[in-house]
Amino acid sequence: RRGAGGEPDAGEMSPHLSGVWLAAAIALGAATTARADMQADRELCGLPRPEVAITNCTRVIKDRSEPPEVRALAFSNRGFASQSLGAVDEAIHDYDAAIKLMLGWGLGRQGPGATLLAKIYVNRGVAYGMRGEAARALGDYDEALASAPGLDSARENRAALLATGAR
Repeated sequence: RRGAGGEPDAGEMSPHLSGVWLAAAIALGAATTARADMQADRELCGLPRPEVAITNCTRVIKDRSEPPEVRALAFSNRGFASQSLGAVDEAIHDYDAAIKLMLGWGLGRQGPGATLLAKIYVNRGVAYGMRGEAARALGDYDEALASAPGLDSARENRAALLATGAR
């Protein structure tokens, strides 16, 4: 139906506007799907299945729109997954990246990020221990305790390493 002069009648959308609405709806749908995919990646990144975690953590790490603490956690989770597969060098690389990201954004020394940062130091300390680098492991346990003095895993790992005579 067309009104006078070929313009759309009330209730009829012009072909140009319907195309705009269609494009907007498609873009909104794509954005919603992308957000759902990122949420799934975040959840799968924390799974105790290393191969799945590594793949999904990598997606989270590459998404620069993720907040730094989310990306740092993804680096840490991917490091832990790599470490559980025996890829200690890759794990240390990821722990380094997580620590650098957190400290670079001022996260972790105090406040809510302190425990996460401390746990990353503990995990990297364990990885250094696996490589026979006791001094570096002890340094990481000390850093963990500086960030979160009550973190039992840091204190216990440090004590166990010292009990072996490591310095």
